[in-house]
Amino acid sequence: MPSPEGAEQATPGEGPHAAGAAPGEFHPEPRPLSPRGGGLGPMVGAHSVRDAVESVFTRRIPSYVAEARRRHPEITNPPLADWHDWVNQPGVGPVNPGNAPRFVIFVPGTLSVRRKGDGSHAVDWMTQVQMWLWGSNWRSVDDRLGLYLASARMCLLQNPSLDGFARSVTWRGETISPVAPNQATGNHTWGQARLEVAIHVDPVVSAFAGPAPLDPDTPPPDPTAITGAEITLT
Repeated sequence: MPSPEGAEQATPGEGPHAAGAAPGEFHPEPRPLSPRGGGLGPMVGAHSVRDAVESVFTRRIPSYVAEARRRHPEITNPPLADWHDWVNQPGVGPVNPGNAPRFVIFVPGTLSVRRKGDGSHAVDWMTQVQMWLWGSNWRSVDDRLGLYLASARMCLLQNPSLDGFARSVTWRGETISPVAPNQATGNHTWGQARLEVAIHVDPVVSAFAGPAPLDPDTPPPDPTAITGAEITLT
């Protein structure tokens, strides 16, 4: 995959974080102290990436779905529903109200890890957005899954800092396929789709941070000992 320097990044007019940037430059917003603050240095895991993507989707995806609905008024049977049906167990399930897609965010692992001279590590996290949708026929399902995928892709690529959490987002591909009929699908036609991106986060951990090493000649303190306490007997 391309290096972070070659990854797609925000440019003027592409997303709210690009305002005032020179062409080809990307200036991420100040990142929060948590989970990056403290004497141990940054502490970022796959769940941190998942939460950052979910946060951006929760607040911004309705605008992209609304734009897809505006550009494709022919999608009316059924129309594009608001994207709000988060699921913890992926796959098909009970038919949801409003025919909205069911979707879940996976961060299965890292694509690359790079240690820098200051001891910090930069990581590209593989991130997948998977969704499931039902309809009366495959054409209806395929049309709407394609627009939901496009909305999700635009949302991530046009907000590449994930509100200050990441350095860049690189699109790696996407797929759409039908779901074989089974007991869970009932009489409905189900489809599944997957969007895959690489999210570059820097720093993720620092090798030079952490508590000061113990003096080998000094035994570690007894955690059960009481120190600095004053006891008055009357």
